[in-house]
Amino acid sequence: MEDNGVNKSQLAQKMRTSRTVVNRLLDEKDTGVTITTLMKAGRALGMRWTLESDGDNGSPRAA
Repeated sequence: MEDNGVNKSQLAQKMRTSRTVVNRLLDEKDTGVTITTLMKAGRALGMRWTLESDGDNGSPRAA
């Protein structure tokens, strides 16, 4: 945000959301942020996102 000269209110406006959503996005303790919200914020700041998977679906494996 700093590099783009954008404050929280401006980011919320660019994301077409509320400032409350931006505050939650920037709160390190909030674990409920979705990938969709991250992507919206990134796009609003001119970022490009790439999501990769190593093929591990996170399920436990039998020993």
